[in-house]
Amino acid sequence: RCAVFFCLAGLFVCDLRTRTLPDVFTALIGLFALLRIFTETLPWRAHLAGAAVMGGLLLAVFCFSDGRAIGGGDVKLVAALALWFGLPQAVLLVFIASALGVLVFATARLLGRQPGRALPFGCFLAGAPDAHF
Repeated sequence: RCAVFFCLAGLFVCDLRTRTLPDVFTALIGLFALLRIFTETLPWRAHLAGAAVMGGLLLAVFCFSDGRAIGGGDVKLVAALALWFGLPQAVLLVFIASALGVLVFATARLLGRQPGRALPFGCFLAGAPDAHF
């Protein structure tokens, strides 16, 4: 569990600074999720379904927006997190990440600050598991 949170911390910093989510961190989360499924006798169907459904939904958003609404790294991160948490919790994580993004954007607007560009969603995705626990 600690290794996943270190990966999420790395993803948070990378997305905040460079607006990219390195595949190595996302792949490690996916690998840890598979190891967790096989070693902890988790309901593996819910975890695989989570990765397929949530990854598929965000992939559709990515494709239909030509990558302007969400990036490919965000899609892969959601799929890896959904594999780790399973379908019901993955829906909650995406909701929490979206709510955090709206909260930060609204707060910036209320303070009179206009974000010059779109907020990196990966930061909120990386922070959502912390908020979830």
